[in-house]
Amino acid sequence: RRKWGRRLLWGLLLLAILLNNFQLWQIKQGILWSEDNNRAYYRAAFGKTKVTAADIAAYDLTFRQPDPDKLELVGGLHYNGFEDTTRLKAFSQKAYQGSYSFPLNGAITYSPGYSAWVDSIGLRAGDWIGVRFFARATREVHSLRKMAKMAVVFDQGNENLFWWGLRIENKLDNPKQNLWSNKPGVWREVRFWVPVPEDLPPGARLKVHGWQPHPNTIYLDEMEVTHWREK
Repeated sequence: RRKWGRRLLWGLLLLAILLNNFQLWQIKQGILWSEDNNRAYYRAAFGKTKVTAADIAAYDLTFRQPDPDKLELVGGLHYNGFEDTTRLKAFSQKAYQGSYSFPLNGAITYSPGYSAWVDSIGLRAGDWIGVRFFARATREVHSLRKMAKMAVVFDQGNENLFWWGLRIENKLDNPKQNLWSNKPGVWREVRFWVPVPEDLPPGARLKVHGWQPHPNTIYLDEMEVTHWREK
C-alpha cells in the first residue's frame, strides 16, 4: 500500500509539473494571460495549443458561448446596414455590403445601435441575445485594452445593471489563434450570444452598440440583433 501511495503521489506531482510547464508555454504563446483570467476562459483554453473565436469570447464576456445547434430563433430585433447616410453622424464608403459602413475611431466613440425595453420585446430569463456584424480594422492593435468592443448592456435609468463588451479586432483575422493576434484590412463576420439575466428588474432596457474610445479606426457593417431561446 505504501508503494502504491508513493507512486500515486509521484504521479500526481509529475502531472502538476507538466501542467504548470504547459500553462507557462500557453502564456508565452498568448493563449493565457496570468494577469486577467476568468474561470470560463480558463476552462475553454484548458489543454489547447490554439483557441477559437468562441473561446476568446469567454475571455471577454466571462461566460462560455452556447451551442448554436441547441438554440432556436425567436425573431429578429434589429438590422442596420448603415446605408441611410442622412441618419448617420459619420459614414465611410469602405463597405462589406452596399455602399457605406460606419467608422469608429475614438473621436466617434459609439456606433448607431439598438435599444428596447426588455418587457416590450418578450425577453425571458435564460433567453439569449444574438449579435452579428461585419467589421474591418485599419491597423494591428497590440493591446487588449485598446481594442474596439461590441457592447451589450442591460440598464435601468442611468444605471448599468449588466455590461458586456466583446473585443472586435482579435475576432477578425487571428493567424496565431491567441488572445492578441489580429490582422487589419480584411472584412470578417463576428457573431456572439449574451444571456438574458435571471434578476432583471421591471423597466430594464437592452442596448447594443459598437464602442471605440481609442484612436484605432474600425469599420462596422451589416449589424444584426436577434432573440434566441434554448430548444
